Amino acid sequence: MPKYETFELKFCLRKENENPPEVSSFKEVILQALIKRYLSENPNLKNLIEICEIDELDINNLEVLSEKALPEGHVDILIKEAIPIGVSRKIVIEVKLGKASENDFKQLKYYVSELGNECLRGVLIARDFAKRALEKFGNDITTLTYNLDWKKDIISFEKLCESLKLLQ
Repeated sequence: MPKYETFELKFCLRKENENPPEVSSFKEVILQALIKRYLSENPNLKNLIEICEIDELDINNLEVLSEKALPEGHVDILIKEAIPIGVSRKIVIEVKLGKASENDFKQLKYYVSELGNECLRGVLIARDFAKRALEKFGNDITTLTYNLDWKKDIISFEKLCESLKLLQ
């Protein structure tokens, strides 16, 4: 077999560093994939469950899924019981690349109400939160900020995964 090089997509924050297909702008869908991978690791998932103060879920019986379609939108990340007994309990997560607004909180509250009693908690993850929205909805929704240790202009998905932190 001839020698080959594995292609690895990289990401940048500034548009002038973009060079498709090798280097792409960092978008919300990439952040969602990072967070999904992060939460697929048991210690990180356990920490999220503790932050949400949910006692009735066994982290060994949970799966972290991408996008769940609802009548009016898509939940970014859905954590649900892999083998539900009777009721399928869920946590819905909405991810925002920048600052979360009041509309983002309303959107997540809608998703939580659509899922009804099966939804144990709504979680909004963003870089920052509008102060007024946080005051208005902060008790009903768990909020987390994300932090990426982005030291270089261009970075790989793997390096982003290694640097991701979710903070309360």
